[in-house]
Parts: sequence; structure tokens; C-alpha cells
Amino acid sequence: MRKNPWIIVRTHQAKSDFRTDWTIRSRDNGDPDRQFFLVDDPFNIRKAVVPLLYTNERSIVNGLGTAFGVDDRGILYTADHVISHLRDQAVLMSAVGPSADYEVPAEFGLQAFLGMGAVFGTHNIPDEDLPMITESKTPTRDGGDPMKELRGELDVDFADVCVLKTQPLKNELHTLPAGLDEPPKVGDRVVALGFPEISALSSPRSRLNVTLVEGLYASYGRIVNLYPDGRDRTNTTPAFEVEAHWPSGMSGGPVINENGKVIGIVSRSIEASSGFAGLGLASWLGRLPDLQNALRTFLS
Repeated sequence: MRKNPWIIVRTHQAKSDFRTDWTIRSRDNGDPDRQFFLVDDPFNIRKAVVPLLYTNERSIVNGLGTAFGVDDRGILYTADHVISHLRDQAVLMSAVGPSADYEVPAEFGLQAFLGMGAVFGTHNIPDEDLPMITESKTPTRDGGDPMKELRGELDVDFADVCVLKTQPLKNELHTLPAGLDEPPKVGDRVVALGFPEISALSSPRSRLNVTLVEGLYASYGRIVNLYPDGRDRTNTTPAFEVEAHWPSGMSGGPVINENGKVIGIVSRSIEASSGFAGLGLASWLGRLPDLQNALRTFLS
């Protein structure tokens, strides 16, 4: 076995916690290769990787997927498909330029669940642990469908990445370092983080404190294919493929290389089965300059 079989992550806030690193490992310290397990350091990494929830008109809270912090003022990355089915309820502010920008009304109910610090059991989850998402930006390109333009519809293809902005935060959000200049290579070992159980959540808001299950899981794997210009006509986002087990609730989570840097975002997956480790598709951060441009507009 390698001397250090685990990937080590240092967030931008590690020094404030008097920690030099956070090791992504399982509780039994087994070999991480092709393992899928509950992360053994939830009180630290969990401050950077968060579940996304939304509340519908009947006050039912539903789990959507995963996001992670890129700026401690409340800026997150996720996969666009995690929130795309809710887009019709948001308000399009602009489709000019390389991104579609949406205002997310308060009644929309899209929230990030920050951690840790929430009190479970008989106590309610504090509102400051569930800040509302107020804006989103998704990189786009011309869809090439003249009929949509004639019908007055937005003719764009959305990349499977999205920048989210929360309301002003009262609680701490940690941020993960990006490896934009560290391109993935076939054979590289990576680890993905996310909340596979969150997609099954459907609970009245009044019972959220006793029904919310949000364990942070990790999945190690190796890169097997690169798609710098997109996989096919229906998956045009630059991506790379990983032999690993990524259940649906992990969508939007970070994919981290052996240097502890985020190089991708969990996008799609084929489930593991007997004799098959599973196959995941990650959006390739270093090939997405429009995503970085969208982030800069939130920070300016």
C-alpha cells in the first residue's frame, strides 16, 4: 500500500481552525481505491461542501444535490442540472454575453445547508444554517435553433456548471482551492465529495430537524477518458470520465486531484453494479473560462 493512500485537502480557512490539512478518509482506514464511504472528518470538510435544498409551495423541503464554497462571502459552485428543473420559476435577468443570469426570489425556497453547528433532535435548525440562494449564473452558448428565436424563447445551451450566490451569511462557509492550471490526465487518481442521501429528502419544513439525513460521502477513482470539447452533442460541457461510484445526490460536488485541488464538478454517472465500479462524468473546471468570468461578476 502507498505510504499515504488518502488525498489531503487544505481549504483557504484551514489556518483559522489551527489545522494544516483535512484528510479525506474512511472510518476504518481501509484502502480508498474504488471505495465509497462516509467521510471521517465532517466537522471540517463539511464547512466547505454543502447540500442544496428547496421548499415548494406546500412547504415541503426537497433535497437537490451538492455544492461547494468558492468564496466565503456566499459564492458556491454546483452542477446546472441540479437546479435546472427549477429555472422556470426564477426570473431571467440577462442572457447577454456568455452566461444566463437568474434572480432567485425568496419565495423560491432554494437554500444551502451550511455546517456544522445545526442542532438536531428536538430543536429547530437555525435559519442562519439555511441561507437562501438569491442569484445564479450558468455559462451558455448559442443553441442554433432559429425556431426558438421566432417563438420568443431563449435559444441557448446550458453548460452543466453553475455559480450560486447566497444572501449575506451569518455562519461560516469554507472554500476549496481550484486547480485550474492542473489539467486532469488519464490514470490520475481523484476523489469526489457529495451527499448521496440528500436527493431522497422530502419532508415538511416543520419536521426537517428530525428527517434531514446529510452524511458527506467520498468516492475515489481513476480518470479513464478526457473530453476537452464535450462528450457528445447532448453533453457539450468539457469533461473527464472517472471509474468510480457517484450516486445522484453527489451531483454538483467537487472532484479533487491528488494535490488537494478541485479540478471538476460531479455531472453525470452510470451506477455501479456487480463487477462494475461505476462511471462518472465530471465537468472540467480548467476548460470553462466562462464559469470563471461568471464568478468574477459576483465578486466585483
